[in-house]
Amino acid sequence: LGAAGGLLWQLPQGIPMMALLAKMGGMMLGATAVGLFFSTFEEFRTALLEPSGGRWLMVFPETSEKAKAQASLVWSKLKLGAAGAAAEKGAIYIGHGVLDSLLNYLGTLWVGNAGKVVEKV
Repeated sequence: LGAAGGLLWQLPQGIPMMALLAKMGGMMLGATAVGLFFSTFEEFRTALLEPSGGRWLMVFPETSEKAKAQASLVWSKLKLGAAGAAAEKGAIYIGHGVLDSLLNYLGTLWVGNAGKVVEKV
């Protein structure tokens, strides 16, 4: 199907005979694709139409096992990323508060000592 689609794509469009061949080839390619789809569907009809989907996983056990492992890996990365982001945001929020309080306290000490020095003179 892919090779036929590529061949049709590369055909020149200016020649009327080639355009006719491309249109007929396109219709045959479409009919072939539909036929392959329906034959594949009929081959796996019972697995595809089962409501629970249990047999669907049995059709491709290797693929479903890989998908399960990959989903587990992505979920663990997501959990670690979310925990790291939450810890970082919390530390930034608390750090800003602590730093602001510390600087305010040091500022009052500085201003308080400066006022005492001025009073003594």
